[in-house]
Amino acid sequence: MKMPLVFDEKGDVSIHWSLYDAEQYFEVIDIKNCEYVGYDATGRLLLLKARNFFEVEISLAEKAPLHTKELIIALRRFIDARKKIAGIDNLSIVELFRLIEVNNLRN
Repeated sequence: MKMPLVFDEKGDVSIHWSLYDAEQYFEVIDIKNCEYVGYDATGRLLLLKARNFFEVEISLAEKAPLHTKELIIALRRFIDARKKIAGIDNLSIVELFRLIEVNNLRN
């Protein structure tokens, strides 16, 4: 699993730079209700499940990055929600992450 992890909650996108932070962020009830879709930095789908009543576990749901388009869309939404930057439509995943870091865009 390559960091950062990107989560989409029906258009509201968050980025977590460590697995620990991501697992601490989510509430079990939201995971049980399938409120989020998650991707690692390469576009692999994440499996989010409740470990118990209080803890969330995140792991890879696939071995190959089959969701790169969805990840790119989520990253564009994340950027647009924080700063209007022209010309992001043709940027790669790596370029989008770099833009997020350079502009210090955070959750």
